[in-house]
Amino acid sequence: MNGPLVVRLVGLANPAWGPSPMDGQWLVEYDPRRAGVDPAGRPMTAHIVASAALAEARRFDDIRQVHGYVYARSGLPRPMDMPLSAFTLEVLSERAAADEEGDAR
Repeated sequence: MNGPLVVRLVGLANPAWGPSPMDGQWLVEYDPRRAGVDPAGRPMTAHIVASAALAEARRFDDIRQVHGYVYARSGLPRPMDMPLSAFTLEVLSERAAADEEGDAR
């Protein structure tokens, strides 16, 4: 897969947890070592920012960079040590993501 790459938060990995306000959005920021809030204002164990706008998505050079970023550890005990693992993630080339957005219009 050729870069730049972007990451979509498809949804929570466990359907029993219900929907997330970030479902289907692009990953913009992630810091597992600091607390955050979701778009509805509920506290989260990590700082995660997502956007429906592809233009705001964080870009990655290659899949290794994606892996290092999304699997960064928080320092909390398991299973909370990798907060993004709560989501099903989709990695796409920026071009493929743009093509998808164009098809959706």
